[in-house]
Amino acid sequence: DLSKMVEILLVIGAKNSSNSNRLRDLGEECGLRSYLINGAADIDGSWFENIENIGLTAGASAPEVLVQEVINKIKEISQTEVVVSDMNGITENTFFVLPRKVRK
Repeated sequence: DLSKMVEILLVIGAKNSSNSNRLRDLGEECGLRSYLINGAADIDGSWFENIENIGLTAGASAPEVLVQEVINKIKEISQTEVVVSDMNGITENTFFVLPRKVRK
């Protein structure tokens, strides 16, 4: 759904994260310029030239503080007001049982 609303996709996550890399790949498969970034310092302001809608997502292990830092960096780069909208995702309730050797 996000890919239909934006012109570029930023994925916050580690380069060795298969989850983050898959999110970037999905963006590219949807025809978006997609970038995997570790955080705000990786952003290149030229990516946003002639762009009105930016998609931002994060890998499973990316902390919320990184998301907020990226949003703040985009606001800093932008020459206009930035409006942030959240999308409702799918709530997952997956639990994994620990191996017997590590259970108490």
